[in-house]
Amino acid sequence: MCCGVGVSTIYLCQPLLPDMARSFHASASQVGLVAVATQVGYAMGLLCFVPMGDIVERRSLMSKLYAAVAVALFLVALAPTLPLLIAASAIAGALACVTHIALPIAPDLASPKERGKAIGIVMTGLLLGVLLARTFAGWINDLAEHLTTRVAGWRVVFAAAGFVSALFAPAITKLMPVLPPKQKLNYGSAMRSLWTVFREEPLLRESCMMGALVFGSFSVFWNTLAFLLQTHGLGAGVAGSFGLVGAAGALVASVAG
Repeated sequence: MCCGVGVSTIYLCQPLLPDMARSFHASASQVGLVAVATQVGYAMGLLCFVPMGDIVERRSLMSKLYAAVAVALFLVALAPTLPLLIAASAIAGALACVTHIALPIAPDLASPKERGKAIGIVMTGLLLGVLLARTFAGWINDLAEHLTTRVAGWRVVFAAAGFVSALFAPAITKLMPVLPPKQKLNYGSAMRSLWTVFREEPLLRESCMMGALVFGSFSVFWNTLAFLLQTHGLGAGVAGSFGLVGAAGALVASVAG
């Protein structure tokens, strides 16, 4: 659940882009920067925040990041202008990297024989979060639009997501064990080690390139789908429902693990 809720932050905006464009009287290319900013922020969070999982107690770090994600999502919901929305989205994306602090915990908590299965289960949660975030966003948006015209539906979506993230901050402290760092490193050493591993491991470089190309294709599809469906008179709820198509594939991850 930590992985699914954390990663969902990045993808909530995608089916909502046409509605955001109407709110700010912006073009598709202008409001598309919201999705770009979220994902660039996420990349920066992966680079700058995730290495902290190697040097500090992880339960406390995750709790603080979830609280910060909640604040960032509330800022997105309240953004009065498109530039402020883009800035708040970048911050929310950066903090959503909490997902990749949670992910490596699975093999630490499982027995050696169960580690592959544990990673598969957590990856199922992550992939479902990636896909169903759109479904959640699209359906909540359409429901809010039917209930009131005073508040834009997409603002309700981000406020609801912020509330959910806020609940995770105390829940993690209460339900997860203390997770001390495995080795004593300072932040500078942890960051330098990233370059060392990247330089010395050709398989890692190959995986990075494959991941970049696949994610680029993935983003091109999802960031434009809602605008395409809009030309057929279909809204955010339908765009979000496309996430259900991929959910079946995500459920295979635990079996594969």
